[in-house]
Amino acid sequence: MHLDAAPPRLTLVGAGRLGRTLARLWAEHGVFAIGDVVTRSPASAAAAVRFIGQGRPVAGGDVTLGDVVLLALPDDRIGAAAAALATHARLLPDAIAFHCSGALDAGLLAPLRAAGAAVASVHPLHSFADPAASLASFAGTFCAIEGDAPAVARLEPAFAAIGGRPVRIAAAAKLLYHAGGVFAANYVIALLASATRLVEAAGVPAAEARALLAPLLRGAVENGLALGPEAALTGPIARGDSALVERQARAVAQHAADLGALYRALGQATLALARERGELDPAQLAALAAALDPAE
Repeated sequence: MHLDAAPPRLTLVGAGRLGRTLARLWAEHGVFAIGDVVTRSPASAAAAVRFIGQGRPVAGGDVTLGDVVLLALPDDRIGAAAAALATHARLLPDAIAFHCSGALDAGLLAPLRAAGAAVASVHPLHSFADPAASLASFAGTFCAIEGDAPAVARLEPAFAAIGGRPVRIAAAAKLLYHAGGVFAANYVIALLASATRLVEAAGVPAAEARALLAPLLRGAVENGLALGPEAALTGPIARGDSALVERQARAVAQHAADLGALYRALGQATLALARERGELDPAQLAALAAALDPAE
């Protein structure tokens, strides 16, 4: 992009927390000029434009598409919106269209691709719960991107210009990428809840149980990120204590069947890490596998 050239115009379809945050960042950095801001109601469109500081509020009616079109909509509305735009609005030459779903790939925008646009998906790994706070905290956010080469080539510098860190992913594996995020965020919370239940069973109140577990949890996450999972692994499986693992697996299962099943499943995943680390001999690994076998 030449410094003396007018920035490309962005059409924002859907102006929730993510859409309005990105649009304002781009407007403030001169990356895009904001054109139509399209929502379901005049009030929400006007509110979004006020937050962004640019744009024309549109609720229904004719939409004028810009050089770049962001469909910042819930996953279940993106496909229908793409089809409607492809049918009722005119795409500019060399137009780019993209969405920000974490689980769905750029193929969801096939109607716009068929109408001549290059399409992509970009998923910022960021919580947009508070748009005002996100304006200050977005810098450094990883943004997973995939799609048509012209769209990717145009969007990577656009996200980098507002502090994003674009990383390319394979479209065919986007569900796996998203599942990785679910493991890292949602399932960690589920594990904390499970650990808290077990500590509470020993008579520790819930608030104190979380405080008791906090140093362990923080240390494990920090070490895992700094050293890698294999090097950071500690505990009875890492040291080959199959007798303790067997006793503990039975005790947890007797206390709560669901936690027993979870203990064994996670134990097997932990055993795979220990096997990859290569510090346990075959007899130790076999004994651990037997200890984690629900049939035993």
